[in-house]
Amino acid sequence: MLESVWQINVALLLSEMLVCSTVVLPMPGRWRKKILNKLSHFWNRYPRVRIVIKTLIGFVALALVDCLRTLYLMTQVSDPLNPAKPDDVKIKLYGAQRDAFITGFILFLFLMLHRFERLVSNVAKLEKQYSEETTQQQDIKKEIEVLKQDKEKLLKQARENNLEEFEKPKGLSKSVGAPASTDYSPVPKTRKRNVAKE
Repeated sequence: MLESVWQINVALLLSEMLVCSTVVLPMPGRWRKKILNKLSHFWNRYPRVRIVIKTLIGFVALALVDCLRTLYLMTQVSDPLNPAKPDDVKIKLYGAQRDAFITGFILFLFLMLHRFERLVSNVAKLEKQYSEETTQQQDIKKEIEVLKQDKEKLLKQARENNLEEFEKPKGLSKSVGAPASTDYSPVPKTRKRNVAKE
């Protein structure tokens, strides 16, 4: 049972070291970005994989607690006045220390990679929002340019209409172009005759 647990621990450690090495290795930025985006997409797309890996990390955390408890008990049993220890105690102490370092390193790498995945997903969301906002700004700029052109056309038409009205002669009538009557004298009122009532 213990051998299978430590095989799982070694497999987790190797996989975490492989992912960290792909992040750290010198390569073009676009390749690294593609790899990280694929890993983040895989992690976010399959929740069962997340559950399995987090369960395994929980077992690793329990193994770390057990190793620390073993180290504490062995240090309590040993006599500080007599530092000479038998070989079996030294071997057990060495094994507990080794297991504690391995499990602690596995947990540290998992937490670091989990945080890094969160950062990558946040960066991807921000890039998507930025691209959407830039497209919206470009559309708004195009609409503003179209409105400016329409405004210039309307202003040009208004100026032409004003010039035509200003240049139209005042003496001509609107219908045929005959000269308008300039006699503005009042029309004489006809007197009403009193009709005698019979």
